[in-house]
Amino acid sequence: YQPEWSCGFDSLTSYADPSNVVEVQNFDGMISSDGTSFSIARAGSGTLTPSVINSTLVVGTSQYGASDWNVSRTYLKFNLASLPVNNVVTIAALKIRCIAKQNPTWNLEIHPAYMADSATSLTYDDWVATTSQESAYAFHASSLSALGTKDYSILTLNSTGRAWLQGDAGGYTPIVLRYYRDVAGLAVTTIQYGQFAASESTVDQPPFLE
Repeated sequence: YQPEWSCGFDSLTSYADPSNVVEVQNFDGMISSDGTSFSIARAGSGTLTPSVINSTLVVGTSQYGASDWNVSRTYLKFNLASLPVNNVVTIAALKIRCIAKQNPTWNLEIHPAYMADSATSLTYDDWVATTSQESAYAFHASSLSALGTKDYSILTLNSTGRAWLQGDAGGYTPIVLRYYRDVAGLAVTTIQYGQFAASESTVDQPPFLE
């Protein structure tokens, strides 16, 4: 499935023609990390389960038992081959559909990811590359509890995020969605997550950039 984003005047790109529409190849997937402690799960040094064939994507941190923690991150990559390298990105937003959530007491954050342009799978390296990215590198933070479950939620990227997109003009832009407790290293004693529609979903709206 190839979602669309429209690149109109003063939108994701600064094209003069607001009717210009570009087909964007969207790659998405998630990595679920299980460990006997929160720190092990967060570091990815327990059991990692990558998945790129999934109609839903999960972001969150949870404790299921005395020695059973889970941290999940969602990875998205968009083809920006049609974005001119000299273009200025003035406004950009990620649109995602929240399918379900449980005890969403903290923020969902957008961070940079470092997948290769040619990557068609998720690996341990994708997980490790983002663990050191703290809040200063966040492109957006929204209260997960405030995200609606009936339609798209619009996550507007800040100047750091727009610069990340602009730097990937002519290629691919990879990002990762993380739960604030994962970013901040705050352990949980409950189940906290958000579940989002993926590009494979035939019922719900897949993620796209606008």
